[in-house]
Amino acid sequence: ESAGAVFIIMECIDGGNLHDYLEVHGRIAWPEATRMIRDAAAGLMAAHEVGLIHRDIKPSNLMRTSRGDIKVVDFGLARPFDQRSDITRQGAVVGTPAYMSPEQCAGTDLDARSDLYSLLCTYYHLLSGVAPFGCEDIGEVLYRHRHAPFPDVRQHLPNLPESIGHILRCGTQKAA
Repeated sequence: ESAGAVFIIMECIDGGNLHDYLEVHGRIAWPEATRMIRDAAAGLMAAHEVGLIHRDIKPSNLMRTSRGDIKVVDFGLARPFDQRSDITRQGAVVGTPAYMSPEQCAGTDLDARSDLYSLLCTYYHLLSGVAPFGCEDIGEVLYRHRHAPFPDVRQHLPNLPESIGHILRCGTQKAA
């Protein structure tokens, strides 16, 4: 903090983002994808502990260091949990549709669970090679995030451990 302004300072990361990694390597084996998501979850937890919600978790906002560690980047849409502004008012939609939580799609208040949902959409993408509600129509993607059951990643990977399917199902449940 300086002169009343808050800054986020990041290290220089010497690797690429996970979107580019997927483009080159295709889907990622579950042990490696799980480790990557675990690293990202630790970064999100640190942000959440100081009261920030990221609001744009997706493969291109997860960077890989040359050692293979994953770092959460691009806090351009991040806001404190309790901050209200024009960009976060009821009805405003911000984020990347393929990874947005149901609350983001509806333009309602967000908390750490929204970032978790987006992180699990990213996990699904790393595992399967496709976003969970992939289609060209943005309105349809937003609708599916809000109302459709989360797809079973095992449709792409039938031999994936059931525990991963369970994590994805539980962490992406929608309010009844």
